[in-house]
Amino acid sequence: MLFRSDINNGLAVGDRITVPRSYRFNLPEKDISDNEIKMIALLIAEGGITQACTFSSADQCIVDFAENAIAEYGLSLKQSGKYDYVVSALIEPGQKRRRLKNHFTDMLREFGLFGKKSEHKFIPEYFFGLSDRQLKKFLGMLFDTDGSVTEKGIEYCSASEDVAKGVRTLLMRFGIYSKLRFKKNDFLGAWIVDIMGDSIDVFANEIELMPRKQGLLTGLAGKKRNSNVLTKRLSEEEIRSLSQAITEFGVSKFVEKLRGRTMKKQSVCSLLNLGAKKQKVSMTLTRMQKVATILSLTRLANKASECVYDEIMSITPVGEQQVYDLSVEGTHNFVAND
Repeated sequence: MLFRSDINNGLAVGDRITVPRSYRFNLPEKDISDNEIKMIALLIAEGGITQACTFSSADQCIVDFAENAIAEYGLSLKQSGKYDYVVSALIEPGQKRRRLKNHFTDMLREFGLFGKKSEHKFIPEYFFGLSDRQLKKFLGMLFDTDGSVTEKGIEYCSASEDVAKGVRTLLMRFGIYSKLRFKKNDFLGAWIVDIMGDSIDVFANEIELMPRKQGLLTGLAGKKRNSNVLTKRLSEEEIRSLSQAITEFGVSKFVEKLRGRTMKKQSVCSLLNLGAKKQKVSMTLTRMQKVATILSLTRLANKASECVYDEIMSITPVGEQQVYDLSVEGTHNFVAND
């Protein structure tokens, strides 16, 4: 979120600002079963929920899961098309032949989702309070349905901007950094969440998918990839401190520690010269963490783990609105609502 004062002070598209890299919470388990969590995720991603409780999937593992999950609530799965299914309530025996209640239709109504078209869906606030274990189940089903795993990386795709933004926020619970972009198509367009750099490995370690995509995810984890998507600029004081630490440690010894991993000797010498010339220096978070570990620089290690120095891709005016923030006296750092 940017304020008018930020724009007036010169912030523009292409500039970089500090944003949180993760939101870590130690939350208790909520009173909701794993099957309920995964079914709601399935219906958010692939459900047709405007008039009934339906979904589409070509993955037999997902179909089998849904059939087993709904059975304990007295529901059955009826195939209405090649890949289309209806979550149907059973008929009550007797002369009146009334349909029993549909547990998942009731849940969708309770969460305010029933009747929503795909572009108007959202992730209910309730799910932002799930425990880590429960949240992994929720995100796993979202990516099993509307996610994709390829040699290039991991992405989540939705017609709903709210759903895509919600997924991005929930990923940050595990320190998984991503970027949001919009892609035009012949229909509603698609909001895409791209998981970037080393966060691909974090995703592979934290989120378990169904067999078809899990195999691709396992093959993707651990591969060498471009980590330059996560960078942060060093202040003049940090450059001086780093230059001094490298000099005291010994340039050759420092390069030997980093050999084949992040920096060449020429890059280290350039860094020392830039510190002397007071030029701007940015460093990837991966490199920053390794450098901080070798040189035992606590402040640099903290800088690498707390936030991302991210590029502003677009600025969209939304008019004047009421906002709330918590400010820290003295530094005037603040946290504003999303």
